[in-house]
Amino acid sequence: MFSGPGARPILHIGVDGLHLFGPYGGVQYALARQLAAYGQAFPEDRLTLFVPRDFDGPPRRGDAGTEGLTIKRAWFRGRWRGIRTLWRNFRLQTLAYREKCNVLHGPTYALPALLSMPAAVTIHDTIALTHPQFCTPGSARVQKRQLPRSVKVARRVQVPTEAVKRLVEEHLKVDAARIDVVPWGWARPSEWWTIATSWKRPARGGGCPSASCSSWAR
Repeated sequence: MFSGPGARPILHIGVDGLHLFGPYGGVQYALARQLAAYGQAFPEDRLTLFVPRDFDGPPRRGDAGTEGLTIKRAWFRGRWRGIRTLWRNFRLQTLAYREKCNVLHGPTYALPALLSMPAAVTIHDTIALTHPQFCTPGSARVQKRQLPRSVKVARRVQVPTEAVKRLVEEHLKVDAARIDVVPWGWARPSEWWTIATSWKRPARGGGCPSASCSSWAR
């Protein structure tokens, strides 16, 4: 679908908002503001935000920049870390396909384990790897498993600074050519579209719904 004659294709980005619950910290506020900013800059695009049951915003419907935002609630509370992780790994991608998203964004360090959809992951820092003593209990242990897997399956890795880019290259062994520095914001639509259309049909047994796969393989 295109936004007008000769215009770029309209994007539909699925966003993992499973960390949007309870009192917000820096990463949560950054995501909420980025969603609103993207919606204001590119109102023709669609964003579908997948959140836990106790999500209370921001962002909220009616806020500036949320005209193209759809919020989908899961059945569990955000503080249930184990359930949250399992849901991300085994349900998030299925629902993103069902909503007809072009691309999936993991804005808080993580992507589904069995990923076939074009996706990008944002790595805000590497504290879990370099300074685990400053992480909340259990967080460093989870991220030490999660970060390498997420950057491996992502088409692009987004970081907020050049310093974090160097740390991701060093500690997660990601090729510099796959990393985009996006200072506390979102990549432009052209970059998201490149992620979406760089996808190739996975090997047999890759777990991608055939209808969705065929539309992107052409």
